[in-house]
Amino acid sequence: MPPPRAGRVQADLLDVVIVGAGPAGLSAALTLGRSRRRVLLLDGGPPRNAPVGAAHGLLTRDGMHPADLKAQALANLARTVGADGHVVRREVRRDPDGAFAVRVGQDWHRTRVLLFATGVRDVLPAVPGLRERWGQGVYHCPYCDGWEHEGRALAVYGCGQSAHHLALTVRAWSDRVTLLCSSDLWASPATPASS
Repeated sequence: MPPPRAGRVQADLLDVVIVGAGPAGLSAALTLGRSRRRVLLLDGGPPRNAPVGAAHGLLTRDGMHPADLKAQALANLARTVGADGHVVRREVRRDPDGAFAVRVGQDWHRTRVLLFATGVRDVLPAVPGLRERWGQGVYHCPYCDGWEHEGRALAVYGCGQSAHHLALTVRAWSDRVTLLCSSDLWASPATPASS
């Protein structure tokens, strides 16, 4: 029997639709599902870390391939949460009663809460070869991948105070850190990493 809720429960109304099946969306789905909320998890496509060989910094799962990590998480959620396809852009509306309606394929799902856990999108500078090496020698997070490159010659690409700070941070993994800054960095068109 579902737990009592404040207010009237509508049979066709979900408690939460979560858009994004990365770590944040999966964690939200797990917690809400275990709280006996009616949840639908919508996958937004490949994760940010899809190009890397291993995910790091996750207790008991350090070094696991991102696709395996996601598959295991979805399997764990199968008992408590419904998971369905992809949200198509511009397919969300607000109904007159205040509920959200989300289109998935040909079906509409109504929900009290719409939770966006879509993460971030890496935008890479237009540097020849950078996109091809993304996740395979070129990384965005020293906390995720620094340990595996400890003691090697490392480079930080960027300009300004934030790049200087990152270069100093990367010194925790190597004393051979070079900060690469180009005046073209700010003038070149950037492109998304996933394109």
